[in-house]
Amino acid sequence: MIEFFTPVNIHSEDIQHNHNLYEYIDIHREHHIPDWEESEILIFDISPLENEHIPKENNTISKIRKSFYQLFPGKWNLKIADLGTLVLESDTQKNLKLIQEIISHFLLHGKHLIILGKDHALTYSIAKGISKSEKIVNCSIVDSKIDLKPEGEKNTEKILNTNFISNMLWDEEILLNNLHLIGCQAYYQPPAYLDFLRKMYIDCFSLGEIKGNINAIEPELRTSHFLSLDISSLEYAFMPLQAQPVPNGLNGVEACRLSRLSGLGTENKVLGIFGFIPENFTHGEGENLLSQIIWYYLEGKNESFLLKSLENKEEMITFHVPNNLINLKFFKQPESELWWVEINDLQIEDKIFPCSYADYKQAVSNKISERIKKIIEKNKA
Repeated sequence: MIEFFTPVNIHSEDIQHNHNLYEYIDIHREHHIPDWEESEILIFDISPLENEHIPKENNTISKIRKSFYQLFPGKWNLKIADLGTLVLESDTQKNLKLIQEIISHFLLHGKHLIILGKDHALTYSIAKGISKSEKIVNCSIVDSKIDLKPEGEKNTEKILNTNFISNMLWDEEILLNNLHLIGCQAYYQPPAYLDFLRKMYIDCFSLGEIKGNINAIEPELRTSHFLSLDISSLEYAFMPLQAQPVPNGLNGVEACRLSRLSGLGTENKVLGIFGFIPENFTHGEGENLLSQIIWYYLEGKNESFLLKSLENKEEMITFHVPNNLINLKFFKQPESELWWVEINDLQIEDKIFPCSYADYKQAVSNKISERIKKIIEKNKA
């Protein structure tokens, strides 16, 4: 598989410190092939041919890598390889197939992936690749806009940044179990889109719902195989690399916290970061934040590798809730302090769903949280 990747164009003289990630990571260099089979986490970027005219030293990806390599590793027990750049061809169908095969190949070998790319539409190909290694796919997409075609119709033509979710929904090879849209800003969405999402039982968490409260979506991130992050979901002041600048969004701390929570998810296989311009003339603010987002994902992933299987009910503390509205049983995993719920009324044997302490508190008060209501509605449908 390494033959599809070109080496990283960064050298030791470009890095200012010793004992940092540049020395920690096994990097694909001109005269060195990384041992990806011995690595647990693989990093690479996907670059279309149209970016070839940009000198590598001025490329946004190179600047992100340079910033990232100068960071120091945490107390990690991780084996990481940077494979370099997967260069696409002019043939769209060939590219789609290549990305899917590479993703599925790595995942079937038990690897976790960090992928950088200009186009958010790459989410579709990556999700399709995940579907070849997972029976069902759970995906969380962080974006300021909902990339649907009107009425949610499938686009039979080119897969674009503005319609790829439609293609994901209607592609029979992608068995989407859960799709969570995070950070959406209402004034960018036609009302019909939100109505369509509700009918499809797709969660849409607005920016206002999660701003200052990223932990509210931890249960959704916990079971997502793939976190797809468009940098337009961040405030422009924190992320001046946006191809289409937006003034409002997550701040830097919130983006890093979201990334760490995603890495903590034991089901998570892929982090994808998209939406930046190929060449920029900023002073490094965006590149520095993106490198920290990646760092926090690795921090979370290191912790997730140390956790036991979270869904073993026998190792959890059980809470029987005397709720008059529905028969609920809650479980708390003491090591991670994560919560799960069993909804006996659904008659789904041995099935527990991720939830939060807030869901438990509402149940104790004889109420049903919005999260549990959605779980019930979706599974009854």
